[in-house]
Amino acid sequence: MKVGYIHFYGLGDNIFALEPLFALKAIFNCEVIVFGNAIMKNLLLHCDFVDFVHDIQGDIASHIDLFNSYNLDYAILTNCKRCYLYPLQASNVKTIITTTKIPSLFSMRCKTIPMHLLPKYRNMTRYEQGLSYVRKINPKLFDTKIKTICLDNAKVKTTQEQKERVKSFIANHAKTRGGGGVILNSF
Repeated sequence: MKVGYIHFYGLGDNIFALEPLFALKAIFNCEVIVFGNAIMKNLLLHCDFVDFVHDIQGDIASHIDLFNSYNLDYAILTNCKRCYLYPLQASNVKTIITTTKIPSLFSMRCKTIPMHLLPKYRNMTRYEQGLSYVRKINPKLFDTKIKTICLDNAKVKTTQEQKERVKSFIANHAKTRGGGGVILNSF
């Protein structure tokens, strides 16, 4: 099985996609292809639970040939805008999993999640919402296996070189600042 995951947002939103991507690989043992942006591509560079990552810069229409080359069984579209859904419907993707909106609701190829309609979904955390897309592929199998996998492994992977660069930066910063710590602002 081949599953495409279409998600192109900022760093924080891309981090929310790590658990669903990990769950796809762990539960369904499928080939996971991510269609994202440059941020997503860099984030997933060393993650072993993703097979391929493509920077499509939010432009599905110009990359239909790329989508078609994978012959995807499923495509998870996390943002169901017409400008994303209509070109995807022109591809050879067998099933599109996305939120319930008018264009997706009446499409025979879409499996929809009423994310914005039902309180059940509105009260979910961002992580749970992301996993609900994955669950839509096969709810029985998902419900059985989700309890057996450790989602703590859904983390950004770094190389030894990157770790050494961080250690060097902190050591150099401590020398120039008189031993003070490094303050990181997440915003």
